Amino acid sequence: MAPPLFVSDTLPANGATAPAADLTVVAIAFSEAIDDSSLKDGVSLAAVASYTDTGAGTDIPLSLSSVSEDRLSALFAIGGPLMAGQYYRISVRKDAVKSGSGNTMVADVHHYFLAQ
Repeated sequence: MAPPLFVSDTLPANGATAPAADLTVVAIAFSEAIDDSSLKDGVSLAAVASYTDTGAGTDIPLSLSSVSEDRLSALFAIGGPLMAGQYYRISVRKDAVKSGSGNTMVADVHHYFLAQ
């Protein structure tokens, strides 16, 4: 059995502080080549109250901007300015995102950052 797909990194990194004015994209790296078509509904960005907030939050529009040639990473354009002093959560849904070979993740992934 193949190992499950996992998120190997995000930009901004989990727990990072990022300059709100300069942040127009988020990037996600995966453990294996991703099925591009699974990314549209499987990745989201939300404004949340803290680094540990698991509630719904306020959705921030994201659109898939590009996928690397090796399909190991994807870049998403943020659909509006982020507010300084606000926490944000990048979420990758286990039931939506899959690898090119059909592998899925075992759990949803949530990475948080603070815009400054």
